Amino acid sequence: MKAVCMGEMGFTAEIFNEAVYHLKLDGYHHPNIEDIIRRFDQIHKDPAVQYTSAKISESLYEENQRLKRIVKCSKCKINDSNALFLPCAHHVMCIAFAHDTKKCPVGNRGVSDGVRTFLG
Repeated sequence: MKAVCMGEMGFTAEIFNEAVYHLKLDGYHHPNIEDIIRRFDQIHKDPAVQYTSAKISESLYEENQRLKRIVKCSKCKINDSNALFLPCAHHVMCIAFAHDTKKCPVGNRGVSDGVRTFLG
């Protein structure tokens, strides 16, 4: 259905996903193409829905920023956190700064070892 809406009808993925999201909020868990088209028209005619969509986008952006801060080194704020402190298992620094750390900045416990980690 997404392929039809995007390919034949010219919807973007964002428009399609927004319409489906609003339908699911309203209890339509298995919408058909007509439901999606109707909802698309409502979204673009109703300023309240546009405001809600903007707020959702803003909150998603804020969540994305929060998650990016979590994966960055708490010391340099540039590199990704790729060092795991033992024995506490906190994962808050890059390996470059973890080597010189004697006490975990989160748990305030002594660090016996730092292990390099890899994402994905």
